[in-house]
Amino acid sequence: MKFTMSMYLRSLSTKTTAATPASQDSLTTILSLLTDVHDAQLGTWSVDKTQDPKVMTFKRLDGTVLATFQVAEDSNSAARTATT
Repeated sequence: MKFTMSMYLRSLSTKTTAATPASQDSLTTILSLLTDVHDAQLGTWSVDKTQDPKVMTFKRLDGTVLATFQVAEDSNSAARTATT
């Protein structure tokens, strides 16, 4: 079995919950952020060019939406602005 970062963080959280409840909240937050990074890296993204302005969507591995952006571009560059 492959030992992942989320498994490691969960093992830490079970060891520290009784002694320091605030640590549980911190670990939950960190785990959530790591999951978002994992999904952003391994999930999918698409650009809907039929909308004006164009819309870029990042999807998690399970297909749910992680974030959406408006895309502005010219002949030299492109930029995105978060909408969710």
